[in-house]
Amino acid sequence: MPSPSSLVRALVALVAFAAPVHGSEMLVDPAKTLTFEDARQSSTWVPRAEQAEFRDADLWVRLPVSIPAGKETRHLLVVDNGFPTLAELYLVDENGTLIAQATGGASVPSAERALETNRCVFDLPLAAGRTATAYLRLRYAGMSFTDVSVVEAEPWIEARQAQHLGAGLYFGAALALFFHNFALFIASRERTFLYYLGGTWQGIYLCEHRSGTHRRGLVLTLSGVLF
Repeated sequence: MPSPSSLVRALVALVAFAAPVHGSEMLVDPAKTLTFEDARQSSTWVPRAEQAEFRDADLWVRLPVSIPAGKETRHLLVVDNGFPTLAELYLVDENGTLIAQATGGASVPSAERALETNRCVFDLPLAAGRTATAYLRLRYAGMSFTDVSVVEAEPWIEARQAQHLGAGLYFGAALALFFHNFALFIASRERTFLYYLGGTWQGIYLCEHRSGTHRRGLVLTLSGVLF
């Protein structure tokens, strides 16, 4: 379990990692037929739209990658929204040479991924002070997004651990509340507790699917006693 000081650093890191890389571009491939060389030479790249979403198309994302000079640290490229069924990374250096290629996404077994996490993550094999251009091909089963970040590995992993700990506490409390209201309904047959059950389950479902690439709806109910 992370130490209290690492949890504080992790929570700060969660905020720091929320912003995608500036200067990124995207290319939509409805036919899903473009190769890396096709995408690289295409003249139809456009600036990445904020929270852009698409259906039934491959998304190519091109972004600059710069590793700070100084201490050698591990860096990751993270797809922040959802988990694509297929993700391909092509890393090109300052001279235009392809220096790394990797495949990720749900189609890759967990043991073969850069990290065992519910995010699509790639290792960036770049030394301190180096720059490169990353090309990402993303394919989703439903709606697809283009939020991509470059992060330092250690604080990002700590942030994920803190997030998982918070999610575990939330789910534990929500499930306890769910079964508490269920027991009250069985004992009293009061319909109001059914509404509480529905609201509690809704909260569990929405939180569990908070990273999924689909639209969500929230139904609010209000019950009370009139005097």
